[in-house]
Amino acid sequence: MDRITKSLHKQIDDLGESHASPIWLTSAYNFKNADTAEKRFTGEENGNIYSRFTNPSVNELEQKIAILENAEDAICFASGMATYTAIALTFLKQGDNVLIAGGVFGSTSVLIRKIFSKFGITSTLLPPQNPESWITNITQNTKLIILETPSNPIMRVYDIGKLKKQIPENILLVVDNTILTPIFQSPLKHGADLVINSLGKYFDGQGRVVAGAVAGSNNLINQLLQIQRSVGFTLSAFDAWLLSFGADTLEIRMKSHQQNAMFLAEKLIQHNMVEKVFYTGIEKNNDIIIKQQSGFGGLISFKIKTDKMGTIKFINSLKLIKICTNIGGTRSLITHPGTTTHCKYTNQEKKAFGIDDNLVRLSVGFENSQDIFEDLDFAPTQLSNKI
Repeated sequence: MDRITKSLHKQIDDLGESHASPIWLTSAYNFKNADTAEKRFTGEENGNIYSRFTNPSVNELEQKIAILENAEDAICFASGMATYTAIALTFLKQGDNVLIAGGVFGSTSVLIRKIFSKFGITSTLLPPQNPESWITNITQNTKLIILETPSNPIMRVYDIGKLKKQIPENILLVVDNTILTPIFQSPLKHGADLVINSLGKYFDGQGRVVAGAVAGSNNLINQLLQIQRSVGFTLSAFDAWLLSFGADTLEIRMKSHQQNAMFLAEKLIQHNMVEKVFYTGIEKNNDIIIKQQSGFGGLISFKIKTDKMGTIKFINSLKLIKICTNIGGTRSLITHPGTTTHCKYTNQEKKAFGIDDNLVRLSVGFENSQDIFEDLDFAPTQLSNKI
């Protein structure tokens, strides 16, 4: 059976006569007797204990994500950043080292490089333009490699399978799949150990929820569950309920995002005020994309032929497209990465990663594609030209 069909029909066991899954808004659960309570707390018997780490609404979503990601299991957290924190708490200790692909989401970089450095964990930013050199940064203390593919916002792609073959078996390869979602990419099939999705993006699709998920083997997810049980980065039942319905429509929404994004990317390539467009759908001869992706998603970045002031003026002049740092919603959203999502990088780092002053990132929504383009096309810049 196709994984989309399996995911669509995955619901909690106790539906009663309800067609739609109910929301399990409860903090705790009644046990049949004290013996049952003891067996559940010791792990002898499966079942709900406390909603900090077991809840039917959350479990339904986790099972859907595991199916979509071709994973043995999955676990959800209260935010995308909570997933990274849980991974670090589970698999790192004082003296360990983490390799991070340069240019990843700014908060991810801050978490690993600045916050966890307080606890004796070191990190190394890897040059995104030269992944062939990454293995030279591996030390005996390296335990994790974290990357996004495609990367946000420059859309660089990395060969997951090739990298996994080059690194020692004791190093976990963690791949953020937020931009493509499991609809267009299956990192675990290509060698990733853990796959992260920031669920408040495309899984939700409405900009209502903050959440994150990790998918992987039973062994790795169970270790994360033990951290979840004690630390409590818990996803609420209500948010899980919303996201579960979002997962049901993920495939058709991703295809719609992609259709509009492809139209805009092809238009922008031809525009006399656009310096460069970043979108994997226009890279026709990239072997990694051909091998690794089944689609291209709905996120585009592009550089305008102007300076920072002109770029900000362009963004501020848009009427239809909203200025917002989220992605994956029904309405188109735009942001200036250098001063928002990636502002914590130094100017030197931003330059090295291609996050220039004239770069903008566009999350393509479901509006009529021509309407989106006309909003872009007639926005003035400092140069008093169309973009």
